Amino acid sequence: MKYLRKLCGTTDVSKIADGTLTGIVNSLNTDKEARGWKTSTVSFKDCTGTELTYGLEGFLDAKVVPEATTDKIGMEFKTVVAANGGSGYCALFMVHWERRFGGIVFGYDFGNVAHFRRNGKTYYIRFL
Repeated sequence: MKYLRKLCGTTDVSKIADGTLTGIVNSLNTDKEARGWKTSTVSFKDCTGTELTYGLEGFLDAKVVPEATTDKIGMEFKTVVAANGGSGYCALFMVHWERRFGGIVFGYDFGNVAHFRRNGKTYYIRFL
């Protein structure tokens, strides 16, 4: 028992998932999948299958994309702050090349934070 206790450690894991080893492993796998890149050639909303015009993805499509695609290429971060459907969002992004930009966005709805980028005609988003 002493060996098993040392092997398992003494950290309380009861608050992770359902508190069982199976639940914890499943949670880790689910979190990894949720944090993976989602892509689309249509929009950020299409990356995640969001149909609503508001929300974090809608903010990126409606506010950040127009700002980034009309901005000059630069090696400094630009900021877009706006409300979209009631929630406030802030995006920090950098334009790398024509139609190529990326950055992070966060909002006050459920504490969402996402890493996003657009490379030519492809949109990428992953939640952190």
